[in-house]
Amino acid sequence: IYLGGTGKTPLTIKLFEILNKLNHNVATVKKDYSNQKDEQLLLHEKTTLIITKSRKKAIRQGLDKNYDFLIFDDGLQEMGIDFNFKFVCFKLKNWIGNGKLIPAGPMREKISSLKKFDAVFLNGYSDNFENIRDQIQNINKNIKIFRTFYQISNIEKLDINSKYLIFSGIGNPSDFKNILLENKFDVKKEMIFPDHYKY
Repeated sequence: IYLGGTGKTPLTIKLFEILNKLNHNVATVKKDYSNQKDEQLLLHEKTTLIITKSRKKAIRQGLDKNYDFLIFDDGLQEMGIDFNFKFVCFKLKNWIGNGKLIPAGPMREKISSLKKFDAVFLNGYSDNFENIRDQIQNINKNIKIFRTFYQISNIEKLDINSKYLIFSGIGNPSDFKNILLENKFDVKKEMIFPDHYKY
């Protein structure tokens, strides 16, 4: 319900991995947006992916292939589908921004819509976690709250003593930079492109 860069795709991949390890037949679903080929490629590489022009067609494909679970990377605003579980993601650092709806702010729905969700994933670090948790619980006392963090998976292959130029084209490039700085990388310069930029 936030504009973007909240960690939906990494969460989709993690949920796929968990269900796959539990021996469930599972696929991920991504609606075919021409400006999101990067996410499609990532999901295709890491999961079993269904891409269609229509999410309802994806459900039909899933039924035809006898999948136990379909994990939708996005689509909570699709009123024609009743999801079994609805998860929402936020970056703790940004939380709800100014709280206003697009185009005045970053929200696709009002924060009061948390009433209809089963779980919220709060990504990253913030000194304001307890306050945000209390706000969420005041809206929905039954919602499950999870904290998530990124780790550098191949840090042992990288030379911390080198100087780095970093390159990013993601929703929240500052998070990418911050995790490198937290791990003592010497970042000398950065090149930032918009999310889903067509290089």
